[in-house]
Amino acid sequence: MNSKITVVALIALIVVGCDREKNIEISSQSFTERELAICKNSKCPEVTINYVEVFGDEEVSEKINQKIKHFIFNSLLLGEDTLPTAKTIQEAATGFIESYNADKAQFPDMAGEYFAEISVNEIYSSKEHICFEIRQYLFTGGTHGYGTTSFLNIDPKTGEELTSEELFKNNKKFTAF
Repeated sequence: MNSKITVVALIALIVVGCDREKNIEISSQSFTERELAICKNSKCPEVTINYVEVFGDEEVSEKINQKIKHFIFNSLLLGEDTLPTAKTIQEAATGFIESYNADKAQFPDMAGEYFAEISVNEIYSSKEHICFEIRQYLFTGGTHGYGTTSFLNIDPKTGEELTSEELFKNNKKFTAF
């Protein structure tokens, strides 16, 4: 009897004591202006957002998803606001469309319509590092739009952004390069 308790206790200690790897999964998501009520009965600027959502370990996935959403919210932000107030992608897209409608009402002869194309794609994944390419292109009037491409490097165990020191073995040589 005593040996059975010892075996069970030992197994429990091994299971509890092991440093379990935090597993996360990445799923592709998409959103367009056609999903918004504001665009059901009126013409809206094109808004296309293709992004990834992270699932699995709740704490890690929440941190990563917040970083992705923050990029999307900031990309759709127009005007004098310095910080996005949107809580969802739908709210951010609605704000972009409302800014367009306000500008169109103020300048009815405005040539061209606004549009926004935003994408977040996983381009590299290992146990120590996940890299997302984050890209946006917006046209808000003028002769051409404006686009950016950046990279979000994440530690999949913590959900925190990796520093350049964590990414490169010899940061000084890389900087000199």
